[in-house]
Order: sequence, then C-alpha cells, then structure tokens
Amino acid sequence: MRSLSYLFIFSITIFLVGCFGDNTIEFNPEVGESRHYHTIQEVEISTPGRGSENMRLDSYATFEITENKADSINVHISPGKVETDIGSRTFSTSVEGGFPAELLGEQGAGADMVINSQSGEMIDVKTAGNSLRDSLTNVLGNSVGKLLNHVSQPNIAVPISPNKGWTNTTEFRGVSNVEFKVTKVSDSKVWIEFQGGKERNRLAGLAVIDKASGWVEHQVLTSSSQHTISGKEIGIRSTEVLARVVDGKEAYVPTMRTKWANRWLDIVESAQTQKVEAASDLAKVFSDPDGQLIQKKDELSLELNHALSKNVFLGNVEFSEPLVFDKNDELINQPIHIGPTFSHNQYREEGKVSTAQIHFTGAGGLTESIKQAASVRAKIAWYPDESFITNVSIDQNQKAHYEDNGVIINFSLVDSGAVDHTGSENGKQNSDRENSGRQDNSGQDTHNNEYQENESKQTNKGPQTTSGKSNADNVKIYELTFEGQENDRLNFELGEGQAYDVQYHAYPNPPQWLTAEESNTRYQASAHTEAHKVLIRTKEQPSSLNIIVYRAAKEPAEVRDIVFLTEEAKRFSSTRKPETNYLYESDTPHVGAENLKPKGIEKGQVELVLGNAQIDVCTATLSPKAEEAGNALVFKPVFNNKSFIKPASLLLQTEDGIRQYFYGLGAREVTLSCSQTQQWVDSNLKLDAETPWVVAIEDLTAINREKGENKNEDTHTVGDILSRYRFLDAEGRVLSLVTINQDVTLSPSTEIEDVLFPHNTLRIAGEPVGVQEIRMSDTPINKTFNITFLNLPTGSDE
Repeated sequence: MRSLSYLFIFSITIFLVGCFGDNTIEFNPEVGESRHYHTIQEVEISTPGRGSENMRLDSYATFEITENKADSINVHISPGKVETDIGSRTFSTSVEGGFPAELLGEQGAGADMVINSQSGEMIDVKTAGNSLRDSLTNVLGNSVGKLLNHVSQPNIAVPISPNKGWTNTTEFRGVSNVEFKVTKVSDSKVWIEFQGGKERNRLAGLAVIDKASGWVEHQVLTSSSQHTISGKEIGIRSTEVLARVVDGKEAYVPTMRTKWANRWLDIVESAQTQKVEAASDLAKVFSDPDGQLIQKKDELSLELNHALSKNVFLGNVEFSEPLVFDKNDELINQPIHIGPTFSHNQYREEGKVSTAQIHFTGAGGLTESIKQAASVRAKIAWYPDESFITNVSIDQNQKAHYEDNGVIINFSLVDSGAVDHTGSENGKQNSDRENSGRQDNSGQDTHNNEYQENESKQTNKGPQTTSGKSNADNVKIYELTFEGQENDRLNFELGEGQAYDVQYHAYPNPPQWLTAEESNTRYQASAHTEAHKVLIRTKEQPSSLNIIVYRAAKEPAEVRDIVFLTEEAKRFSSTRKPETNYLYESDTPHVGAENLKPKGIEKGQVELVLGNAQIDVCTATLSPKAEEAGNALVFKPVFNNKSFIKPASLLLQTEDGIRQYFYGLGAREVTLSCSQTQQWVDSNLKLDAETPWVVAIEDLTAINREKGENKNEDTHTVGDILSRYRFLDAEGRVLSLVTINQDVTLSPSTEIEDVLFPHNTLRIAGEPVGVQEIRMSDTPINKTFNITFLNLPTGSDE
C-alpha cells in the first residue's frame, strides 16, 4: 500500500490537491485573473486487513487563467512552498534536499488544469504537456476517473443561484444526490453547504464563493470513498481546508488533532467576572517602541508587548503589510504572507503580548532567507474593546435564552439518552476554531486558553474525564449554542464557584458521519464563523449564566508603524536605544589617588587601588621596612584584566613576588608618592542628539591626537577605552558597552573587535548624557597611611 500512497501523493502534489473548492454562479474569468491560496489536506488511505496510511499536505499556490476559449478554460497552477507528511516521513520544499527530486522537478514546473467552460467540470491536468489522465490510466486503468475526483478545481461544477435558501440536488465530483443549499448571501459573496452520496462514496462541505467571478474564497470539504484499483479495495478519506490569501494576509487554517478529540475539559472554579475594564491608554497599548522578531524553521514570529494589567480587556490588535529586511537593511525579496494576530496574557510576566506569524511561501529553499532576516516593518492597528457582560437567568425547565446586542444564546438541559457523555463523535474541543484569528482580550482564563494548556500536557491520550466524575456519575448535561457578530467570542460562567466540564462542538450541526475533527474544521467556510456549541457537564443545576461576549470596535483607534527586531538586530540597530547596563554594580569607584585608602588589611594584605594612568606615576613604601624569609617587602604594580573595579594596584609583596599576605608586623606606615594626579574631566566629544549611544571610535582617538598623543595603536581592548573614557547617564552612573555577541562577557581584556559595530562605532549600554576622559595634572600626591598588621589567626576564639 505504501507504493499506492506515494503515487497518490505524487499526483496531488503536482496540482496541490485541495487548493480549491468548487465554483458557483458562472465561472467565466478573464485571461490574466489569478488567485493565491493556502491549503491543508488530510488524507487517509486504507486497505482491508492491511491497515491505513495517513498523509498531510500543506501547500501554497497561485492559479492564473491563461486561456478562456468557447469550449475550455486553462488554469495554470504555479506552486509555492509545499510540505507533506507521509506516515512518519516529512518532505518540504523549503529545506534544501527536503523534497524528493523526482517530485521537485514536476512541482516546480507547475501544471495546467483544463476545465470545460460549459459544465465547469475538469477535463484533465497537464504537466510539461503530458496528460495526467493518460499517465495514470496506464498505471491504474479505468479507475483513474474515480481517483481524479479527489483533485479539486478552482470552481464548482454545479450551477448555483445566488439566493438565500436556494437548493438543488445533482451529481458532484462523482458522488450522486449531492444537495446544495445557499445559506447566506452578501453583496459580493455567497455561502453554500453541500452533502450527499452513499456510504461507499459520499462527501460533505461548505464553501464561500465570489458572486461576481465564481472563484472560491474558502472551502472545507470532506469526502469518503471506496475504489477498486488493480484488483485491490482501497478506501480514501480526505478533508481539504482552503483559505484564499488576500493582500498577503492569511486566514487561519486549522490542523486536525485526532489524538486530542472528545475530551471533557475541567473549568477551574473562580469568582465571576463582574465588569469590563477596557484598555484606553495608548501609551500602555503601544508601550514597546519596537517588537521582537523570532526566527523559526521556515517562518518568522512577531511579538509586541503591551504594558497592561492581565484583567484589562485589550480589544483586537492586527498586524499587516510586513516587509522583511536583512542585517544590511536590504529588503528580502521573497513571497511572504502574514497570519492572524493573537493577543494573550504573558505566561509568567506581567502584561500582555500580541503575536503573528510571517510565512515564507515561495518555491525552493527558504531557510537561508529566514537566517538573513533581521527586522520586519509592519503596520499595527488597535481596535478598542467593546466587550460586555450579561447575566441570564435559567427557568424552571432548565432553559435560558438571550437575544440582544447582535447575539443569540440558547441554553437547555440535554436528554442524557441522546448524548454520549464522553463526547464520542462530534465532541472535539473546538480549540482550532476558538483561536481562529481571535484575541484573548480579557486577560482571563477563557476556555480555549485552558484547552491549549491541556493539549500540551495530555497528548496521546484518549477521552478524558475530570473533576473526579465518571460516566456513571449522576451528572447533568447542558447544551449552549452561540451566534453573534463577526469576530465575536463567547465565554461563560455558571453559578458562583460551581465546578463544570465543557466540550466544544461544531455548530450548526454537521452531518453525523463526520468525525469530531472533520466537523470542527468546517467553521473556516461557515456562514457564521463565530458560532459554536458547548456541552456543559455538572452535578449541580445552575441558577444562572454569566455571559461574557468579547467584541472589538470595527474601526481602529490607532495605526502605527512598528519595527520588529531579532535580538542580534537590536544590538546592531543604531536607532534603538540599547538596554541600560552599568559598568559597575555599585557606585562609581574612586579613581583619584587623593581619595584612596589601603584595602585588604583585615586579611593581611595591603593594596592601593589606582587607575591605569595613575599607577604609571606612583610609588609606595612601607616604614619601618620589613622582610619575609630574607625577601624585602615592597610595593609592586599588579594588573587585573578581568576587573573594571580595580584594573591596576600597588600591592605589598615579597621582592620575589611569592608571598602577598603578612601577619604580626604590628603598626606600620604606608607612604604613597605620585608625581601627577589623574582626574575625570568633561570631554569635548559631542554626542548625537538623536542617537547619543552611538559613538565613533575615531572620534575618541581624535581627542588624543588633539592633545598631541597617538593612541590609535594602543586601542586593542575594552580596557584601553574605558580606562581613558567613561559615559555617564542622567544619574551620573557609568554606562557599560554593548557587545556584538550577547554571549560575550565584557571585561578589560575583551578585544575591541567584540564591541566594534558597523562603521567602527561603539554602542553605549544606555542613554549617555555626557562623556568624561582622564586627564593628568602636575599636582603631586604625597599621602601617609597608618596601618596595623594583625596576628595570624589561630582558628580559636581565645
């Protein structure tokens, strides 16, 4: 069966099966018209007694009309990125060598679909001039006709009247008695549902079509059929989810998760939400001047933080019109799409975050483009929150109804004999549809967010029960249905502190033969994408429903241009203020020798900490003199290339340098003599008003040349710079430097190349308001310190 699986996936890969649904009205497009789509198709091929093979196809493609003749329409298919899973193997065109060579050539060349211009039916598909129908007939015989029914086309080959309620029953894609019904009509679109056939050959689907052109906008189609191919009985079950890409913006395309279907989800007991506190402060909504750009395998993730409390309702945030740039700020010219924006509370930190994914969709290898991406410029629109809360009473018949503000909610007790309490067939948690381009704008634990957490914790498990309930428990099952305005979301709470479980279902009810996963993908092309049904399991009869309807304004209150940067790009950006980081953990240490005191006396050491410039002109002596084992005790210069606190010192030690700790010498005098005094003075370096954190190293060395010095050749390490210059913030604290590699720990010995950014510039770690430099004056220093060497510790208190 594996060979048949590969043959089937080979066929549908060439034409990107499932890239389209079916047509309506009249498919009579102009030559040159095109549509771009994203499609996900799940396929199961089964053979009695031999098990089944699962496949998944995720693809992008452009369909363009190249001919429109009296008898036929030619549609050229230009494929983009294709990823397919066959069993445990994954093939992807975006990764070098990640796609079979024999498929890559065919896939890259594209294909031409020929459609009968009168009936709308597909005649054939051709690649490089060769007929797919002829090629497959040579292998599979006359069964090819049935197999080609699984290849979708960009139109529906059935005449449909664009009037709500219109119905018609006809043959469709090789399935008899398929009933079509128009469920919704707008000025530009028509919504249809269709189902029919018998157990061995049936289908069910929803589609949204463009009223004027007949092109399909969205489609979800599930088919189940049996075929006899080369004497073998083959079952093919397939679900296709199609989403048209408009102006580079993708609709949400869900992934079916069979391992997580049919589970009850426990709702944590909590106090009821009493009011809506909507975000209104633009400064908090747009608290981050820049966003975060995260590189993934073949996509980029955009994140923007909001400085809002978790209990504040954000509204909706939408990212659009992204442009991707490399490290040199050059535009990366690759086809890209941006997915829907999701907003939610930060998991561990305070605040909220909005995220969206950028998908690279071109044909060929994409990983190099992802690696090169350093920044994304996009528009960010904020739609203020208009959510509301209402409390609905439950009557003596255990029913409730609410209809207001564009919302219809019905609640009722369900006869336990009519419901499988484990949610067997259609009880999949509807997390995919609940997260379809919507935002968690409340900051509260909504049902779909809790479901996501449970998904990650309970993979590979069957139907679950929670809260200590079992199917035999005397529990009540309620049904809640919800319809609202486009993009509305629902949350609800039962009586104060009441425990309950939920399951999310498709709504309106789908055909019964569909599985839970197949049912819940149908929202994509539903006439009411926000509508859903929830089963509620509880031991107590609730007295009321606390309903929270999440809604946002239809027009944005603010649209801003935001730059999203990788961590590396943030470090390289000259216009973005670096994160503040100080050179010293505590206050700035004294560097003037006139202020210092000997250190280390309590542990038998005498150290005079000086700056690099000061130590060159200073000496120290001990009086009366002393020696250890015949070696005189003298002060010698020592240098610490790991410390900015004490980079240079005069340290008391034996003349041979072996010993540096001394005890029992009693009272002594230490005399410090310096021919000059170092001082930090204001530099004449002028900081740029817009980007004061960018300092050209050439400007620093030019200062030395003005003083008749040549320090260019002496600037090899960070210590060479920060021993002569320091950068102060508004509080007078000394700022550190930014390293090119964030993993580098800054020290005096750090190579200058590790902090040298493009155009030979330094990045100051913060916003400096002034620069100081070391100057040596001719004022001498002569200081005497009285010290006492302690006795050697004995380890005893006595």
